[in-house]
Amino acid sequence: MVSLIMKDIFYYRRNLTEYLLSCFRMLLFIIPYYIYSVYLKNTDFNIQFAVLTMTAVNFIMSVIVGINFELYREIIPNKMVQFKMSNLSIEKYVAAQSLFYFFSNMVQVVVIIILLSLLTEFKLKFNAFLILRVILFLIYLFLFICLFGAAFSMLTIATKRFSFSGLFINIIFLFSSCYTYYADSPKLIRVISLISPITYLFNLFRNFFGLESLILSGIFTYFILSVQLILLYLIFRKLIVPKIDKAIIDSI
Repeated sequence: MVSLIMKDIFYYRRNLTEYLLSCFRMLLFIIPYYIYSVYLKNTDFNIQFAVLTMTAVNFIMSVIVGINFELYREIIPNKMVQFKMSNLSIEKYVAAQSLFYFFSNMVQVVVIIILLSLLTEFKLKFNAFLILRVILFLIYLFLFICLFGAAFSMLTIATKRFSFSGLFINIIFLFSSCYTYYADSPKLIRVISLISPITYLFNLFRNFFGLESLILSGIFTYFILSVQLILLYLIFRKLIVPKIDKAIIDSI
């Protein structure tokens, strides 16, 4: 796993321009929201809510698409050569790629939060309890990304197109009450969104910044997230992994 992560690091070290362009793309979307906040001062437009929401959307999207892009690079020119040489299971392979893209994109999120505090009146007060909550949240977020990245890897291997991962995660976002306050979402969307772990992750994330009340108590929210992630893991192990293994064998 370590060698796989180092391969990714050295790839982007050789292609530093690509990484910088990726950072710039993620940072660039702040500007329209900042302009809106200047021209819409007398409305209920909340730049902090909008920017943090889109930051989270872009972060999850970048990591999951990045994982599947690595698989795509393996499938098309090399027929999974490096994957087979690494002698890793698909779970460990996805976990290693998730770890790399998770932390490389986290740098961009931190920069966005710093810029947000400079451009607006947004301020975040750190304390020991908040730091512990953030660490717990990041663990759950990482597990979620690993599971979804692994699940979408089946589509990448089966279709030989990594764009499907971005398409389907976008559809999931639309039905997860992540673009609006949960309380302001249409009733049907609120009911459907309670099934999605993304709803709870976004709710917890925005709660850190005092932008949204928790849908449920913190302990109960993490309990539901735990149950959802365990179910996703069991589905992945029992249904998806055998199909991925078969697809990999067929690609030889």
